[in-house]
Amino acid sequence: MAVKIPILQIVHGTDSPFLELAGRYAAAFDRDRFTITTVFLTGDDNERVQKLANSDRVICLQLSSRDLSGMKRAAIKPVRELCEQTDYALVIAQRYKALYVAWQVAKTMSQPRILGVAHAFGVMDSWGRRLLFRMHREYTWLVGVSQAVTEDLRKDCGEVLAAHITSLPNCVDADALAKGIFPKAISRNVLDLPEQGFVFGNVGRLHPDKDQPSLLEAFARVAPQMPEAALVLIGSGRLHEPLKARIAALGLQDRVRLLGKVANAWRLFAAFDAYVSTSDKEPFGIVLNEAQAARVPVIAADCGGAAEVVADTGLLYSRAQPQQLDERLLQAYRMSGDERREWGDKGYQRLQAEYALPAFVRRFWQLDAVKPLQERA
Repeated sequence: MAVKIPILQIVHGTDSPFLELAGRYAAAFDRDRFTITTVFLTGDDNERVQKLANSDRVICLQLSSRDLSGMKRAAIKPVRELCEQTDYALVIAQRYKALYVAWQVAKTMSQPRILGVAHAFGVMDSWGRRLLFRMHREYTWLVGVSQAVTEDLRKDCGEVLAAHITSLPNCVDADALAKGIFPKAISRNVLDLPEQGFVFGNVGRLHPDKDQPSLLEAFARVAPQMPEAALVLIGSGRLHEPLKARIAALGLQDRVRLLGKVANAWRLFAAFDAYVSTSDKEPFGIVLNEAQAARVPVIAADCGGAAEVVADTGLLYSRAQPQQLDERLLQAYRMSGDERREWGDKGYQRLQAEYALPAFVRRFWQLDAVKPLQERA
């Protein structure tokens, strides 16, 4: 029997969506030829983590935020010990702190290869991080989870490092998402929404990056033209009280619902007649994939990762022209049921073609960081 090629994955934590993404990266490898060890730096160790990590071996270090500050010795030591025991052919590092740990243990590998996954904007905006990337660039490649994140990385890192930076969009289990979504009637019942009427939905942290205030103001401007429409905001965060006060000031208490955090909110997306994203800093937007899985038409700003996820299957608007959001809300409201189903189906088809596991695996094995592993396998 041929010896399997060992792969190490280092993940910042077990929180969603990074736990699920770690499992999908592991799924890209043929287990007849590769063995996967996944190390989570933070988060609890439980049956769910062990299952969703989808790895041959799962190690949860359960470190604190303090352990991951500064030199991160508490993380480096156990990972170095792993690398001294096994000569890993590739290290996949999810988020920057995992990448930093990978750089610190690289010398223990005979032929180090590191793939760093950037999940946010500004990952390389620090000169210190860029210096470390330069020092380890011979065996380090970075991927952004969207083209927008990739361009941000290239802008910060410059031409010398650009050859080691590319894009690898996130992926989701599209079939599992679609199967897990409750029917419209049940979803509305769970959210205590009326069976009839048009519902715009937004799910996410109530945070300036998500810019729910812009959505609220746009809804207020066109609400008189949409007498049967309601707006539902699901999520918690520092904008909760300002939004609550503004809803009252606008006299929209009967039209706008602040529902707070809802467990497994993705399963209730069928409650919406249209999903609206107003974020201008969306690195990717898995929540948009969830809306696509529910076959819900999507309205999104034409910037960041959201525009890439939605593309021509949704209604995009320019944040530089706020009235365009008003127009998109009205457009969605005035669609017939058949038109909304058509837009929803287009989104679902894009989800399956671009963001399901087969598309991810195909792109993954085209990366310069992993191509040589095919030859070894």
